[in-house]
Amino acid sequence: MLRYRPDIDGLRALAVVPVILFHSSVQGFSGGYVGVDIFFVISGFLITSIIYAEMEKGEFSILTFYERRVRRIFPALFTVIALTLLAGYLILLPNEYENLGKNALSATLFSSNLYLMTEIGYFAAPAETNALLHTWSLAVEEQFYIFFPPFLMAICSLGRRKILTLLAAISLCSLVLSVYLTKSHPESSFFFTPIRIWELMIGAILVFIPRANFSRLIANALSLTGFSLIAFSIFAYTPATPFPGYAALAPCIGTALIIYAGQYKDVYVSNLLSLSPINFIGKLSYSLYLFHWPVIVFLKLYVMTPITHFHFGIYFITTFALSYLNWKYIETPFRKKTILGNRKNILISSVMTLCLFSAISFITIASQGLPFRINENISFIAEAANDKPNLSECLKDEKAFGPYSHQCSLGGDNNKQTSVLMWGDSHGEALMPALDKALTKLSLKGEFVGRGGCIPLLDAYQAAEGFSECPQINDAIFNYISEMPHLKTVILASRWSLYANGLRYEHEHGSPVYLRTSDTIQTSLELNKVIFKESFLKTLSQLKELGLTVYVVEQVPEVGFDVPEHMARSKLLNQNVNIEPNVNEYNERQKLVREIFKEAEDSNLARLISVQSVFCSETNCAIAKDEKPIYRDGNHITRTMSEEIAHIFIQPLSILERIN
Repeated sequence: MLRYRPDIDGLRALAVVPVILFHSSVQGFSGGYVGVDIFFVISGFLITSIIYAEMEKGEFSILTFYERRVRRIFPALFTVIALTLLAGYLILLPNEYENLGKNALSATLFSSNLYLMTEIGYFAAPAETNALLHTWSLAVEEQFYIFFPPFLMAICSLGRRKILTLLAAISLCSLVLSVYLTKSHPESSFFFTPIRIWELMIGAILVFIPRANFSRLIANALSLTGFSLIAFSIFAYTPATPFPGYAALAPCIGTALIIYAGQYKDVYVSNLLSLSPINFIGKLSYSLYLFHWPVIVFLKLYVMTPITHFHFGIYFITTFALSYLNWKYIETPFRKKTILGNRKNILISSVMTLCLFSAISFITIASQGLPFRINENISFIAEAANDKPNLSECLKDEKAFGPYSHQCSLGGDNNKQTSVLMWGDSHGEALMPALDKALTKLSLKGEFVGRGGCIPLLDAYQAAEGFSECPQINDAIFNYISEMPHLKTVILASRWSLYANGLRYEHEHGSPVYLRTSDTIQTSLELNKVIFKESFLKTLSQLKELGLTVYVVEQVPEVGFDVPEHMARSKLLNQNVNIEPNVNEYNERQKLVREIFKEAEDSNLARLISVQSVFCSETNCAIAKDEKPIYRDGNHITRTMSEEIAHIFIQPLSILERIN
């Protein structure tokens, strides 16, 4: 059996604390997520050390190994899943609880990483309500535990040098795939076990590297280098850092250096990590990791407003208390066999618990989140999230101009030629019902073209992953417009201020949005303003050259909170938290784009369709009408609201009615 190394428990503390601080949005720990990678290396080292040492002695039993893993992982994990399902039952809305059921099922079946790999994207459940999101890393380790021991048994007879070579080759192949897929398929690279296996293999490789006759100076240099690499990744990385790929090398190599150097005496970093307080946190690390994310998720959902220092105090105390209780009364007794000490009993109990949680999860999913928990008024409010344009009713050609782009027919007279075209992103799509109703009333034919996330401008697009096709889509749309002989009017609708300012609205989740052109590589918020203005005026000028009348729809007010969710949960928890945007904040947010719009109007390039008077009073901007949300999230209006503001298009387009 591997001798106990207190520095490795300390290393666990170095892994879990940055993760907790990162998920708590503590400034300075923007790369704290690399703690998971530290855990991977530690796990690879410990598991391989234990298995290979027992194999060399002829004492290895795969059943005993799996029993130890079950005792180590299952009781604490199942406790957290049970408590999370209970808390979700009390605080989550049906759609959120349904998503929690899906995550609970995948966590129970050791497949959270695979579930998240397929669900991540535009339609994924928001991370802030996914209380079991963090179990993906446990799934990666569990899958490693299933397949690695038989593999090691098969190659055990090769000898240490050949095993080292083989593990290094596997690790290198996995790393190469990780680097490639981090760019092309970031979800697969992040969640898929074969792409993460190199991190666990680095730990495994350490077992087969001979112990060199290093001096104390060299051992300390290695250890300090490793600590520096970890510190660099914690403090220098951000959520925008392409990860894992090359970036994961720093925390993984750093962890490996600390583990390797820890074999020697009087190594400063190892001595530091072996200190009792740090060592104790390391012992709690598994429970801390399990509890920290559900606690912060449910705290934020319950508070419903930005978290204060007081709330963070409650969060840290609650997380530590639950983790300590879980470690003392669940983790330790099961691991030391003081509870269910017989192998047969622990395995039968684990299978029964697995079946029970699977059944509960299935019922939760099949019932769509146990909606009987919520009264009809709350459900009615929450349903506003689904009150969006039904593209199937108007879809003329999906993927007409490129992936995820839309082309919809609008208006009531299909015998007429298209005279009005709206070009927009998802905010343009949200205004389709308004334009459709206006065109129908005016007996005009129109279309909507565009794609969510693609600003309707030439040679400007989001630099983030997934939007590289926007320039081609917009070029195809412009060519389509230029070939429409009966087209008279083009309407541009978008979330203008997000693209121009780059920053999301206050309290809104998500990274800044950076614009890029075909000629720019660097990105910055200042460059956003330049790109936006140049592309905006360029697009208007080229549309004007086609002899078209161009209207620009002012952006609707942003809220920063998911309105249906917030209003429904307010009633569910009997709270009253006002989230109506202040009109002064709205005007300040629109200041930059309004200056550019005015320049366009003064140059006779476009006319502005204002929406401020529709949504805002002299003090605030509305989020509901007759106690029903007019937004389906934090910035898109509902289909119902869109239909009610058709008048914003009727007056500008009425001249076309007279011409026709």
